[in-house]
Amino acid sequence: MTINQIVLRDGLFNKGPGGQTSVLMLQTFSVSHIRFSSFINQGNIFISQVYDMKAHVIDIPKLWKEPVTPPEIAATHDRKEFLREALHKFKERTFEIYNSDLGKISFISCDFAAMELRFKASKIVEIFLAGTEMPKELIGDATSQQIGYGQLKKVYENRGDSVASQEYLRKELKSHYEALHKENLLRKRTLLQLGDFWTLRVSKYTNDFGTSWIVALLMLIIPMLILFTFHNRAIGYRMGSFWVQCEVNNFKELMSLFPEFVFPIHKADYIPDTVNLQVTNASRFLDALGKIWGSFMIYQFIQAFRKFGKK
Repeated sequence: MTINQIVLRDGLFNKGPGGQTSVLMLQTFSVSHIRFSSFINQGNIFISQVYDMKAHVIDIPKLWKEPVTPPEIAATHDRKEFLREALHKFKERTFEIYNSDLGKISFISCDFAAMELRFKASKIVEIFLAGTEMPKELIGDATSQQIGYGQLKKVYENRGDSVASQEYLRKELKSHYEALHKENLLRKRTLLQLGDFWTLRVSKYTNDFGTSWIVALLMLIIPMLILFTFHNRAIGYRMGSFWVQCEVNNFKELMSLFPEFVFPIHKADYIPDTVNLQVTNASRFLDALGKIWGSFMIYQFIQAFRKFGKK
């Protein structure tokens, strides 16, 4: 069965007579729009085997070339207009939750992953998912996104899906960062908010909120390579021609010291001692700066690797 849209609005699904739990079941159909607006659920609602209509849409290219006009197209007397309306209808598929408390709704074997979740001022933390994919992206202002992603994270945690919950945690932190960023630009922030803003900003660019070890590795190696280059210039090293063998050998010897430079436990001034160059104040400062950055980024790198072990 195909249903274009479900709208539950301005309603209260209450308990039955004598305090018994009321039950509503919806199952086995495809849908392009689902909306909960000012809806409060105090009973049990079971929604099962509901799919995004995209998987069940009319084959538009086939209909365009079909010599026999289907009845639903013939009724419109305008083949192109019918196809235009069909494309518009199936292009925007939304799952909307506005000012509602979904309570105990069970979504079983449903696929809403390709839909847009539009969310505002609602409670969804009690819903239960079994074999169901919720929308990946949430549409709304930064505060609504933060609240929505935070509740979806709890829903997947309750289901035991740590992978999906970590992804929603990343999106929750990103939304909180964007909300603070807007306040920061408008200069409407407290000292605590300013601290949170810079904490999240650093986290975003060093390991993508604790989820990407690749970002952490790049942010470790690239800045350390820059510091290493300036450190070597500070002690007097200058690269000559690559065509001179002794210069190539000197360069290779110097680069062989880079891995040790990355780790913060290296001995101070070990590079000047190895290549017989003079220590300077600038080289000591750059070496200390490298130790600080290296220590921090190794910690961020480990944190990103531990993302599935965090609660």
